[in-house]
Amino acid sequence: MEKCAIFIDGGYLDKLLEMWGGFSLDYLKFSKKLCDFIKADILRVYYYNCSPIVRRMYEAICSKCDEKIEIHFKHYGEKKVFCEKCYENKFGKKSQFPKFSQKQTKEDQDFHDEREKLYNKLKKLPRFEVKYGYLQIIKGQPKQKLIDVKMSLDVVDKCFEKQIQHAIIVAGDADFIPAIRKAKDHGAIIHLFCNENRVNRKLLHEVDEVHNLKLSFIRDLEEV
Repeated sequence: MEKCAIFIDGGYLDKLLEMWGGFSLDYLKFSKKLCDFIKADILRVYYYNCSPIVRRMYEAICSKCDEKIEIHFKHYGEKKVFCEKCYENKFGKKSQFPKFSQKQTKEDQDFHDEREKLYNKLKKLPRFEVKYGYLQIIKGQPKQKLIDVKMSLDVVDKCFEKQIQHAIIVAGDADFIPAIRKAKDHGAIIHLFCNENRVNRKLLHEVDEVHNLKLSFIRDLEEV
């Protein structure tokens, strides 16, 4: 039987599980079902995600009015920071001004510990490998960095080295399109498992096979 590898954008899958009410997924059963679905033997599962940011309060100086303010990240002078009034004057988005508290710091820490517990659990599963990106705060919101780069490189490498004949991708971002094209050039069949309502439409036209990932597909894969 031909070999396959599974590449999971953990942030994307997290959003789907959250959309389905915080479904607790058994990742080992999930990976096996994906491989059985396309009738291939599993080589390895690659899971990509970021450790959550723990927002702590630090003192800084507003770059506009020199007022002392508290911010949720250490400031080393490489970017400008603003107090709430100057932020509103500059961006006109008072509602998006990042406000945090010590209570939120504790909530962040609890969530961080919970996620690290999950990642460590995944590392112990057979043929599972966890790879980390990092989160960057942009306009008060965390954004994933390096996930698409690491995932794309791994997809291309496994296909270039002929370790696999099938690549299963669980993602919805168009950033993976160049890697998918290159993997196809090396002869691999690319299977995309995504939710039809949460995927970049351009991605659908680049893969060989699209499988709609719905709650009904994973309903029997809940972790007990």
